[in-house]
Formats: sequence, structure tokens, C-alpha cells
Amino acid sequence: MKKITIEIPGRSYPVMIGESVLPRIKKELSNLPHKKAVIVDRNVERLHGTRLRKIFNELKGETEFFILRSGENSKSLNEVARIYKFLLRESFGRDSIIFSVGGGVTGDLAGFAASTYKRGIPIVHIPTTLLSAIDSSIGGKTAVNLNSYKNVVGTFYQPEYVFTDVAFLDTLPKQEITSGLGELIKYTFLSDPNFFIYVLNNIKKIRGTDYRVLENVIFRAVTIKSSIVIKDERDESGVRKILNFGHTFAHAMESVLKYRIRHGEAVTAGIIAALHLSNKIGLLPENRLITYLRLPGRIKLPSNMRRIDYGDMYEAMKEDKKNKGGKINFVLISEIGSLLVDVGAGKDDIFYALDKMKESLK
Repeated sequence: MKKITIEIPGRSYPVMIGESVLPRIKKELSNLPHKKAVIVDRNVERLHGTRLRKIFNELKGETEFFILRSGENSKSLNEVARIYKFLLRESFGRDSIIFSVGGGVTGDLAGFAASTYKRGIPIVHIPTTLLSAIDSSIGGKTAVNLNSYKNVVGTFYQPEYVFTDVAFLDTLPKQEITSGLGELIKYTFLSDPNFFIYVLNNIKKIRGTDYRVLENVIFRAVTIKSSIVIKDERDESGVRKILNFGHTFAHAMESVLKYRIRHGEAVTAGIIAALHLSNKIGLLPENRLITYLRLPGRIKLPSNMRRIDYGDMYEAMKEDKKNKGGKINFVLISEIGSLLVDVGAGKDDIFYALDKMKESLK
């Protein structure tokens, strides 16, 4: 088991990573409020509901379960309203606590609800996907989608604790592991060549849910993200922007394809496009481009990405929340560990990068 403490100015919270860490909830959170709400993804509840109920039944006080609809389309204000009504119906007050059990959608929804219900009640994240373990459960961002625009309504709200039990990953569909690899690949570019090579050499073990390798890569990714978040908790100084590497392309793809692809798949495609764009505008030399494409090139991406309309993509990118002054901004790269934020690019260069991304689809 590994543990890291994320030191946010004015407070901190621990992240525990390993096999079978959930039973430690009773030890680590000995002074739990009387009422606990467990907001759990429907698929997770189907696979792990008996185990979860056994763990929470051993804790003092009342526990109520709320079963969340699965999928990106549930990440809406309507679903948040369902959570509010549940909390009110079950008489949850400000002295209660929420446990979020699921992937990124569950964490975002439960986090947003916790941050706004009665002006804020505590939340503990229990990520059950690779993507949520390495990325969305860390850093305190919550959000829901509005119309076809991703994450445009949200808050910053840090959890009290994060418990990452790698045993959950055993029951993930292989496509969900592939999705998590998209965010993991992003962290290799934010880190150093050694981590890039480690992930490249261990792709097969990650896909096979090797606990030791998973524990290592999750710990490393969380360490990288926490080092960024503590410098720029609320996205104010610009330091945190590098976490959006590949995401300007990715969010637009998700929107244009009506969320019929997974977020991490879009991130992988977005990273490929961002690498080519970095090369096209003279930031990334050709030899590095070839080397860096080896890692995302190991990921099989959905064939419907070939049908992306560039005009629709461009319009969706214009709505990206990172844009300023009507300019589409990208996070681009010159070498591993050296990323540039707020880099503008012309339409022709953007379309070139999309062409190259489509050529890479297997």
C-alpha cells in the first residue's frame, strides 16, 4: 500500500492506494458523522454492492445508498437534482458526509452535489476506474455538462480523503482500462522520460491489471498531479493548465461525437493531435515526435473518430473554457516535462493535426 498527502493551502487530505484499502475506512475515519450517503455508479453497485454494504454496515450510524445512472449523459443538472432530492428526503444535514464510489462521472456529480448541498458537506472519493484513480478524484474539480458542452458548470471542492482500491480494476471492461491509459499517457508527458519508458514497457501489465504495476503508476500520477494542484488549486496562476494537454482536442471530440467515446479515448487522440500540432508550428522536433508517438500509438481507438467533421470540431473548440479573447488556446509540448500553455494555432494547422490523428487510427 502507498499513501500520499496532498497539501492544499490551509488544509490537506490523504490518498491511499493499494489492494483492499477499503476496510481502512473504519480506522482512518474514526469520527465519521452519524449519517452517510453512498453515491454509487449502477454498474459498480451491481458488481460490488455486497462488499460495499458489508464495509459500510460496519461503520457507526446510518448509511443510505443512492444508485447513480451510468454514463457521461448522466453528468447533468437533472441528475444533480435527483441527488439533492434524495439527500433532502433522507434528512441529510450539514453534519453528514457523502462517499462517492465510481468513475469520473460519479466523482464529478457527487462532488458537485456535495459542494452545493446546504452550501457544502464533506465528501470522500472511492475511485473505481483507472481514469478516476489517477486523475479526476484528485485536485477538487467538480463539474457537470450543459447541453453539449463539457464541464461548463462546476466548483472547486476538495475531498476529505481518497481511497483507491486497485482490486476494483479487475472487473473493469478492457475499454475502461484503455480509457484510463489516455490520462496516464498525459502524465508521462508532464513527468520525465523514465516514467514515459516505464509506462511504455508495462502497457501489457496495466491492461492485465497487475496490482504492483497499477499501484506504481497510480501513485506516480497522483504525485505528479498533486505537485501541480498545490501550486494552483483554483486554476488562477496558470500552472494547472498543463493538466489540459490534449484536452482542447479531446473535449471537442467528445462533444461532436455526442459522448459516444470514452473520455480517455478522446484524450489519447487529443494527445496525438497535440503532438502533431506541436511539431507543425515548430515546437517539437521530428525525432522527438516519432519517439513520443510510440506510447499513444499503442492504444487502439474507436473507428468513429474517423467520421469527425473538422468544421464541427473547430466550432466546439471555440467554446472551450480555456479560451481567451476569442482565440483557441492549446497546451503544447517541446519535450517531456516542458509544456507550453495558451499557445494559439491557425485553422489550417489545427486541421493538419486532425488529419495526422486520423491517419494514426488502427
